[in-house]
Amino acid sequence: MTIGRKISFALVVCWMATASLSSNLCATEPEQLTLGDLIARGREALNTGKLDEAISAFDSAITLDPANAVAFYNRAAARRQKQNIDGALADYDKVISIDPGYAKAYRMRGNLLQMRREGARAISDYNRALELNPNDALTYLLRGIFWIGEKDHGKAYQDFDRAILEDPKLVEAYIQRGQLHHWDRKLDLALADFDEAIKVDPTNARAYTERGYVWLETKPASEGLDHAIADFERAAKANPSDPMAQQQFKAATDMKQLFEKLKAEQKKTAVEQK
Repeated sequence: MTIGRKISFALVVCWMATASLSSNLCATEPEQLTLGDLIARGREALNTGKLDEAISAFDSAITLDPANAVAFYNRAAARRQKQNIDGALADYDKVISIDPGYAKAYRMRGNLLQMRREGARAISDYNRALELNPNDALTYLLRGIFWIGEKDHGKAYQDFDRAILEDPKLVEAYIQRGQLHHWDRKLDLALADFDEAIKVDPTNARAYTERGYVWLETKPASEGLDHAIADFERAAKANPSDPMAQQQFKAATDMKQLFEKLKAEQKKTAVEQK
């Protein structure tokens, strides 16, 4: 080999080595996420409605740690939102098998079983959740709703009372108890509960709507109707995308106009008869 060719060959070898080194230096290692990173990523995706992304992250977390109850619990929540009830139930079962003291898993599994009309299993899960955590307002609320379905208003009142005792800011507990008072014709108590719900959350359209329904049944009718119209209007403003709220406001307004028209006709008739 001539000197020139030896030099060229050496330069090529040098260039290849340099290129290889440069390539290695520039290449990025694949991101290695820890179990905590994956669960945090999954929760963030779940909270922003990116359910497939959330499930993928929890799948990866479970692959890293097949006995991680938190990963299974959060994947159950994502599966539930995707209406994969069987998958969610399977995940809650797994949570409880890993950690029999996981109170929230009993609560959420009970709620799914209630939706499936498996009452005996649902109430068993609610009761177990409260044995593990006697101060859980949400479980009292859900069990109270269960008792309404069983037509046991006494037990429902007890659970709603306890839910409010544990969490005075739990708006849904006031609304549920207010509806129960309404059904039982305890109108003053119903109004008081909806008043409290609105005090806690002044933007809650349901609270205004339910209070409006109660006002329609109070006396004097003209005064109740005015209050109902005001509440239906507030509900419509609080939830402008709800066509039902708009319809309720219009119906109450039309009723008011009809009421005023009838009053005017009655007054006219009375004058003519004199």
